Amino acid sequence: MKKRIVVLGTMIMSFTLAFGGTTAMISKEKEITLFHFAKKESAKQWAIINDTVMGGRSQSFMKTNEKGIGIFEGFVSLENNGGFASVRSQDALFDLRDYQGIAVRLKGDGKRYKLSIKNNTQWDGIYYYYEFITKKDQWNTVFAPFTEFVPMFRGRIVPEAPSLDPKKVASLGFMISGKQEGAFTLMIDWIKAVTTSEKNAG
Repeated sequence: MKKRIVVLGTMIMSFTLAFGGTTAMISKEKEITLFHFAKKESAKQWAIINDTVMGGRSQSFMKTNEKGIGIFEGFVSLENNGGFASVRSQDALFDLRDYQGIAVRLKGDGKRYKLSIKNNTQWDGIYYYYEFITKKDQWNTVFAPFTEFVPMFRGRIVPEAPSLDPKKVASLGFMISGKQEGAFTLMIDWIKAVTTSEKNAG
């Protein structure tokens, strides 16, 4: 029997993420924190997936700093037909039907990134992506509406795929691709599900 967890507030969230395969029924609030990095072990809830799975040579890792900020960084290499680095959270099925999208407070390096969502717990398969451009060395909040995520499989858009289902958010992640060779750094303060797009403050 699949264990179902009812989340009544944000404090229990990091606890539920430790159990892959659970379903977190989110209480209807204006916003709810899905991930934060206040504890050093928070980075262990994320898995690195780079182009090395297909012979590439890009490298990346996820860590937290002393200020409780998550840091996704590394080096994108175009050797051996590579060119991407990514990280994704452990599987923990969230029901976000009462929310309009995902808000992320972050600081980037001026490069383009993708926020990813999966609707299942399979290792491979369709991902849904929302692309955004970071402001170099500036904190800002990116809002990604669920309706604007694009279904993709191994780098290609899948037009016949169903739309992203907010009731079945199995994992979230970040990717850098698009032949952006070189070092990169993406700092993440928090990730929330929100009911409004008014998330533009730094």
